[in-house]
Amino acid sequence: MPGMRFSANGKGGVMRRLLRWAFNFAAVVSALLFVATCVLWVRSYWIADALSRFNAPTFREHWMFLSRGRVWFGTMGSKGEIFVGVPVDMGVVLSHQVPSNMGCDYNWFGFGWEPPYGRDDPRGVVIPYWFILIGAATLPMYRVGRLARRRQRFAGLCPRCGYDLRATPDRCPECGAVPTGKAAT
Repeated sequence: MPGMRFSANGKGGVMRRLLRWAFNFAAVVSALLFVATCVLWVRSYWIADALSRFNAPTFREHWMFLSRGRVWFGTMGSKGEIFVGVPVDMGVVLSHQVPSNMGCDYNWFGFGWEPPYGRDDPRGVVIPYWFILIGAATLPMYRVGRLARRRQRFAGLCPRCGYDLRATPDRCPECGAVPTGKAAT
């Protein structure tokens, strides 16, 4: 293909660069999600946010509620008689409220589950913010660790303990490791 370069050994340097770029992009997006989640977590103790959408033909409401360090995803149905005069489709509604404790029947380390007791009762899943933070921090922390190891390796430091090898490049006097590419004498 025009514009594509392959390395001398035929392994395809373009593909490797493309994958590295995609991974770096995903790590940056994940880091931004981490920061946004931290901000929303702190904010959830002062202001509760509710994002909901009502579907008039099925008389179901789907919502997401952020309050007191947890995110609640849920749905609720109605028989329809309380929605007389409601437009066919209200769209997405964002509201701000005073934070409240989201009581759910089953709670374990901040995770919760609200089973339906009837056809029209609310049902939902509760996820704590700390769980979302762990997921969002995984890629950026992996990338930072790889950069730190790479910087140690190229800066003349021992890859095992980080000792400065400029005076003794053949063997680390601290831990005895032989840098890669060097043979023990």
